[in-house]
Amino acid sequence: MLLVRNLNSDDQAVVLKALRLAPEGRLRRDGLRALSSLLVHGNNKVMAAVSTQLRSLSLGPTFRERVSWTGLP
Repeated sequence: MLLVRNLNSDDQAVVLKALRLAPEGRLRRDGLRALSSLLVHGNNKVMAAVSTQLRSLSLGPTFRERVSWTGLP
């Protein structure tokens, strides 16, 4: 998946662009894993963007249903 590959990129600009353009429906389990990895291994700018993305996603009912369905906390 191109989105996950971009999220795992070593190029900060690619990661930030992927975060900015990532539609909610495309963040599957592997995308969420990539985001969680960025929270641990990213720099401050990337971690802030990931946090903003996750906060935004958590407000949507579709995302909440999917997380509950997959068994993720």
